[in-house]
This record gives sequence, C-alpha cells and structure tokens, in this order.
Amino acid sequence: MPRKSSSRKISDLELAILRALCAMPNGWDEVARQLANYSWQEADHEVAYKALRRVRGRGAKTLRDQLPAQTTRMGFPDIDWKIYFESERIQPFELERIWGELRTLTAGKI
Repeated sequence: MPRKSSSRKISDLELAILRALCAMPNGWDEVARQLANYSWQEADHEVAYKALRRVRGRGAKTLRDQLPAQTTRMGFPDIDWKIYFESERIQPFELERIWGELRTLTAGKI
C-alpha cells in the first residue's frame, strides 16, 4: 500500500483535530490554545480554527448554528462545515495523540 505524502498526512491530521474540536463541546481548550501558534497547511482549516475560537458557546448545536455565520462575518462564506461535523466523538487523550503526531510531522514549522 502506498504511503501518504507528508503534506497529505498533515492535512488529514489538521482535519481530524478540527473534527474533534467540533465534536467535543468541552474539554479541548488546552489543545485549542496550543494551536494558536500553529501554521495551518490548509487555509480553510485555519479559518475553521479561528471561527471555533471566536464562537462563544461550545455546545454541538451552538457550533452548528454559529460557525457558518461566524466564517461569513470573517469574509469566508464558502467554508463547507459538513466536513468538520462528519466525525465520531473521540476521547480527549486521542485528540492529544493526534496533536502530538501533527507536531512531530511539522517540527520546526510551528
């Protein structure tokens, strides 16, 4: 089986983190803060992260309702939020593992 390119793997990990943040209404503040200095590979991922940080409520319904409006106010009305909400709920330790893998792959780029 062919190995994923590094940039594809990074993009997949970014998306996994954002999906986890959308699926976990609470308990992700530490990872979200650590991502503040991360240089996102995908522009849409960066916009999604910034919108997540700006939305006040953290309930799943609040996120689904407010994120599209938030990104529109930010000047990015075309973000496809469906891809960020296509995820099973993951445990906080799994989010930490994914973030650790992303940090390893992007060492020196953060």
